[in-house]
Amino acid sequence: MENRTSNTGLAGNLHTAFVNRFNAIYQNQAMKAAIFLDPRYRGSLVRDQLSVETAKEFMKEMHQRLGYLREADKQTVRQTNDENSGDDFDIELAMNEYFQRDAGSSNSNHLSDIEAAIDAFDPPHMQIKENLFDYWGGEGTGDNDLHAIAMAIYAIPPTETQTERNFSDLKRILSDFRGNLSRQTLENILTCHLNKDLYLDVIDKQLKIIRKK
Repeated sequence: MENRTSNTGLAGNLHTAFVNRFNAIYQNQAMKAAIFLDPRYRGSLVRDQLSVETAKEFMKEMHQRLGYLREADKQTVRQTNDENSGDDFDIELAMNEYFQRDAGSSNSNHLSDIEAAIDAFDPPHMQIKENLFDYWGGEGTGDNDLHAIAMAIYAIPPTETQTERNFSDLKRILSDFRGNLSRQTLENILTCHLNKDLYLDVIDKQLKIIRKK
C-alpha cells in the first residue's frame, strides 16, 4: 500500500515549518559558534567558510564582553574595599575606562592571542552520544580564554522552556500570601531556587570549613 502521508497538506506544512525553524536557528551567530566549538558536530560547519568566519567573529566579540565583565567585577571589588569612598560604583565610567585601554597595544596583542587560539582549535572528533561537557568540563583545549568563551556560549539556553518554568516558579514564590517580599529577598530566593546545584555546592564547602574548625 502506497504511503501518501507525506503528500497531505498537514505533513507538507509541518515539513516546511521544520525547515524554516532549522534555517532560522542555524543562522543564529551563537548557534554557529556553539557548533564550531562542538567536537561532535563541527564537521558540518567547517565546510562552510562564511559560517566559520561568522562563528569566529561572534567568539571574538564574546571574548571582549567577558573581558568587560571581569574588569567591571574587579572595579566593584575595589570600590567595595575602599572604605574612604562613599560614592556608588559607576559601571559606565568603568566601561569607558576599559574601552580606552581597549585601544591600546596590549589589548591588540590579547585579541591576537584569542584569534590564534580560535584558528588553532581542531579537536579530535567525538561520537554523537558522547557528552560535550566531558570535553569542555576538563578544559580540553588547554586554553583558558577559549574555555571561558565555550562555557558562556553553552550557557545560552537553546529554547525558552526553562525560562517559562522559571516564570512559573516565580508565581509560586511571589504569591498573594508573600506579596511583601523585598526585591533583594526575592532575588536571593530565586538565585538559590534556580541554581540549586551551585547552592548545594556552596553549602557543602561551608560545612567542610565548619567541620575543620
